[in-house]
Amino acid sequence: MVGTEDGQGKGRLPILCAAGLLVVVGGLGIAHAIRDTNSRLHAVRDAGHTFLGALGSDNGERACAHMTRTAQTELVADQHQKNCAQAVNALVAPLSSAERHRLATSYDSAFFAKEGSFGHVNVRDNPLQITELLLSESHGSWLVAEMR
Repeated sequence: MVGTEDGQGKGRLPILCAAGLLVVVGGLGIAHAIRDTNSRLHAVRDAGHTFLGALGSDNGERACAHMTRTAQTELVADQHQKNCAQAVNALVAPLSSAERHRLATSYDSAFFAKEGSFGHVNVRDNPLQITELLLSESHGSWLVAEMR
């Protein structure tokens, strides 16, 4: 019997080592995924803050630098302007300084939808009635792809 128990003990050691290794690797994988998601969420949040701040400060060039080319083109067409900076200036020109401040500070929250590659920024009540920004990652930066 002593020999049988020793045989079982030797068989369990590799299994316990393998199980322990799986737990460690799984834990590291989960920690990496959480850190990556938090990092991306912070980047989306910062991009949303920066864009809204530039928009509210009537800084067309800075706002456009935080937009995708498609979003810039759509804004230019909507505002009937020659370039993105002029379109931003035309968009915010009717706003008072108090309304611009409200727009610049209208960031509410950021999140990722379960499906899709867009970052979402919820926007509080503001004079342009923007409720959400969709952001797309481009070359390591998050850019506004759409204003809703």
